[in-house]
Amino acid sequence: MRILIVEDEIKIRTGLGKLIEAVTSHQVIGEAKNGVEGLEQIRAFHPDVVITDIRMPDMDGLQMVKAMREAGMNSKVVILTGFAQFEYAQTAIGLGVADYLLKPLGPEDVIRVLEKIDSQIKRENEEKTDEAAMLSAIYLSGNTSDVSSQIRALERFCRDKAGDSDSEKNSETFAVLAGFMDNTSAQIKEQTIEAFNELTERFALGGCISIIDRNRELVGLLFGERDNTERFVSRLLARLKDIRRTNRMQYGGLVFFDDPDDMPGKISEASNLLNLALVSPREGILTRELSEKMQLLQSPYSYPKSCEGELKNDICSGAGEHIEKDITGFMNYMRTGNFAPEHVKQGYMRYLNYIATILQEIDEKSYLNFQNEFFIRQQENARTLEDLEDNLKRVGLFLAQSREKKEDIRNYTIKRAINYIRENYVEGVTLEETADTIGITPEYLSTLFVKEMGINFSTFVKEFKISHAKRLLKGTDMKIYEVAEAVGFRDSKYFVKVFKEVQGVSPKEYRNE
Repeated sequence: MRILIVEDEIKIRTGLGKLIEAVTSHQVIGEAKNGVEGLEQIRAFHPDVVITDIRMPDMDGLQMVKAMREAGMNSKVVILTGFAQFEYAQTAIGLGVADYLLKPLGPEDVIRVLEKIDSQIKRENEEKTDEAAMLSAIYLSGNTSDVSSQIRALERFCRDKAGDSDSEKNSETFAVLAGFMDNTSAQIKEQTIEAFNELTERFALGGCISIIDRNRELVGLLFGERDNTERFVSRLLARLKDIRRTNRMQYGGLVFFDDPDDMPGKISEASNLLNLALVSPREGILTRELSEKMQLLQSPYSYPKSCEGELKNDICSGAGEHIEKDITGFMNYMRTGNFAPEHVKQGYMRYLNYIATILQEIDEKSYLNFQNEFFIRQQENARTLEDLEDNLKRVGLFLAQSREKKEDIRNYTIKRAINYIRENYVEGVTLEETADTIGITPEYLSTLFVKEMGINFSTFVKEFKISHAKRLLKGTDMKIYEVAEAVGFRDSKYFVKVFKEVQGVSPKEYRNE
């Protein structure tokens, strides 16, 4: 399962994530420090399970769950709390919370709850299988206004073809074709349907077609000789690429069947075959035989955790050429690993989420720009290996070109500390507060600061404030005491003293230079 942790205490948040990945096979895809961030990540990553604290700043856990449900987000929710009062439990039950974990956490409790939810999700997925097959059949008709009549019409098409066929022509069979397209404008729809109808006639096939907009899927039902059907599919894929060069209709899932009663299930099977496009870096027809062959060659999945260390350092230092090399190494690993399609998608999502987490903690501006580029959404919507790789290459270009090298520092912990100072210096920051926020001891942070920056923590904060004061003195008409307040000094006389100590002249003299 894919799990999101929402908890304001960083030690609990990171500790729970490490515990889950150490004692279970589940994947922690993200972490958030409050309900607001939690909702953003739920929208972006669609986790299977959300483990959330109740009491958090900005938006608490129950408010977040309520907002989730109102927005139609159906992730399973586990409440993480040390407050076991009935009022919380009662509210949570009304919001459809799946289970509870009480602090302090024990490994056995985490395992028990996640196993329970995993079993529940598997049961629900099995129950949805028949429904999905039925919906596919309905979509194929292109009209959902009358479910029963559309299903009967599809069945009638199959049965009429089966009844018309000569029993001696055992080479004639039914086939379901599924494909997908990046976009389907009205013009592209018309040209696609024209190509489908023209080619069915050319290859002496009976058939009908529908384009499912919300899934970007094309689904066709065919009847005729098997060899003609295979030639038809190859030609149709080529024709669709000619219709619009940027169209990613590069693959077709093809399933044959003889019994009209099998039609709904075969539509789902053909659609599911398209997942092979995530592990098949080529164009062509995806069949059950190919799927079985690829399954035999699949290797056990292992996320390349080692890829993250160098990437983190290179993002922190803004080393563009190294970032490109890091991303290329990750893509090569995923491309040559012979992993299952779902593991390839999970790997790319985890890697992208890791990049987002780094940016969020060291450079808020770059993180906001990252979100505005919709990289995560495009990664989620990827249908082919080429889609995944193209999106990640764009991320690499973004990282190399858009981030400012504000400090040439490779140490991730120091980068996070500086980002915390940048965001909070006006209110005042201390060594203890900063260390607690990033989850290390004050002594260790102090040692790192001297080692990486060549000055101690308090001196850095002081010089940081003065650097901002200098910009205000030169770039605005603010009075001296207003500048002092703007950079976190409550006493303007003390500000003047510190400014002269750092700069060698008073604020007034600096402004008049």
